[in-house]
Amino acid sequence: MKRNWLKLRRNLARLTDEVELARATAYNKLERTQQMLQVSEEIVDLRSESNRVLQARTLARGPLKSQGRNGHRPGVRRQDTPPSVTDGLFAGATTSSVTDGPHTRSTLRPCGASI
Repeated sequence: MKRNWLKLRRNLARLTDEVELARATAYNKLERTQQMLQVSEEIVDLRSESNRVLQARTLARGPLKSQGRNGHRPGVRRQDTPPSVTDGLFAGATTSSVTDGPHTRSTLRPCGASI
């Protein structure tokens, strides 16, 4: 009877130690997770603030010089700007397409050229 009692006490002590170790491990993991969450939230806050500052600086600078010259419309030239370097380079040029199975090849032919 005494032998069984000692065996039960040792088992109880071992189980108590295992449960305490598992509890401490779980608590440490929870603590680390909370710290990582806090760091992540700080990073999100910093990125948001950085974007806000960048937008404020961009707005404070005003429009780009190119936007002012082109009237905020891409592809539209103001009348007082010099002509483009490539104006007239491909005037009258034609394109031909050749299909070879799933592939298509387009060729730009200068004005008056024949194949």
